[in-house]
Amino acid sequence: SSAMAYKRNPMRSERVCSLARYVIGLPNAAANTHANQWFERTLDDSAIRRIILPEGFLATDVILTLLANISDGMVVWPEVVKSHVMAELPFMSTEVILMECVKAGGDRQELHEAIRVHSMDAGAVVKGEGKPNDLLERIAKDPLFAAIHSKLDTLVDPKLFVGRAPEQVTEFLAEEINPILEANKSLLAEQSVDSVNVTGDEVENVLDMPHSALPICPMPHLRGANQSHHIPMHDAPCLIHESSDASYFFPILFPWSCLSHSYLAQWTRTRENRLDSNPTGVKAGGDRQELHEAIRVHSMDAGAVVKGEGKPNDLLERIAKDPLFAAIHSKLDTLVDPKLFVGRAPEQVTEFLAEEINPILEANKSLLAEQSVDSVNV
Repeated sequence: SSAMAYKRNPMRSERVCSLARYVIGLPNAAANTHANQWFERTLDDSAIRRIILPEGFLATDVILTLLANISDGMVVWPEVVKSHVMAELPFMSTEVILMECVKAGGDRQELHEAIRVHSMDAGAVVKGEGKPNDLLERIAKDPLFAAIHSKLDTLVDPKLFVGRAPEQVTEFLAEEINPILEANKSLLAEQSVDSVNVTGDEVENVLDMPHSALPICPMPHLRGANQSHHIPMHDAPCLIHESSDASYFFPILFPWSCLSHSYLAQWTRTRENRLDSNPTGVKAGGDRQELHEAIRVHSMDAGAVVKGEGKPNDLLERIAKDPLFAAIHSKLDTLVDPKLFVGRAPEQVTEFLAEEINPILEANKSLLAEQSVDSVNV
C-alpha cells in the first residue's frame, strides 16, 4: 500500500467476495424466468440464458481459481493461537481446578466463592487496565487451593479442553477428504494457467478495440500476466457489446478489459494524490521511496515477531533505533497519539448529542422521570 507501508491488501479475497456477490444474485433471474414462464416454451428465457449461464460458470471458475491461490499461501501462526487461547483458558479451567480441590477434601461452596472472586478481579484487570490475565497467579497464591498448587500447570493444559477434536479431524480427513483428493489427483497435478491480473499494455490494447470486436469472455488474452498493475475487480464498470440483438448485453466481469480511459485516469490521479500526501518523514527532507521501504521491512519484521513468537508489537522501537528516521525520533511518541487518528469523531459525537439526542430526551423528560413498576424478576 502506498499510503500504509505495514498493510497487506487482501486483494484476491476481496475479488472473490465481489465476484461471489455477483454469482449469488444470478439465481434470482432464473427463478423469475421460471415463475413467469411455467415451462410453456416461450422465448423470454432466451436473452437471460445467454447472460447468466456463461457468466455464472465463468465467474465461478475465476472464484475457484482465486480460492486455490489464496488457500495455497495460507499461513497459521501457532504463537498467536496460543496467546489467544491462554488469554481465556484460565477462566475456562476454573471448573477443573474447583473439582480437583474438592476431590482433595476442600469445601465446594467455599472454594467456589473464592475462585469466583479471583475470576472477577482478574477480569477487571484484563478489561479495566488492559493487562494480561493473572487468574492463575492469584490461585497459586491462595492457600485455599494449596492441594493443586503443585499441578496447576498441568490442569490448564489446552489439550485437556479439546475433547475428541484431534480424532475427529483425523477421521474426517481419512474418510472424507483423502478419497476426494485421491479421486482427483490427476486434476490436482495440473498447473493452473488462469489469471485475473493483466498488464498496462494489455489494457491499452483492449481499450483501443472497437466494441464490436470485444470478446464475450476476455479471458484468453488475459492469462499469465503479472500482478504489477492491479485494479480491484469490484471497481470495474461494464461494457455494452454492440450488436443489433439486445440479448448481447454483457457486463464484462474481468479486471482492466472493462475499464474506460476516464476511470484509468481517475485511478492514476488517486494514486498520485496518495503518493504526494507527504508524511512527516518526507517533510523533514527524507527520500520517500527509501523511507517507505525501510518502514515496510520494519513492519513485516515486527509482524513476524507478533504472529510468529506471540510477543508485543515492537515496531516503534525498531523505528526509534533506525537512523533513517532520526528526524522524528524526538517526537515519535506524539506522532502515535491515538487522538490524531480519530478525525472529527469527538466533535461529531458532541454535535449528534446536541442536535439529535438531547432534544428527544428533553421532549420526553416527563416520561423518563416516571418510576417503572414493571419487573421480570420474581
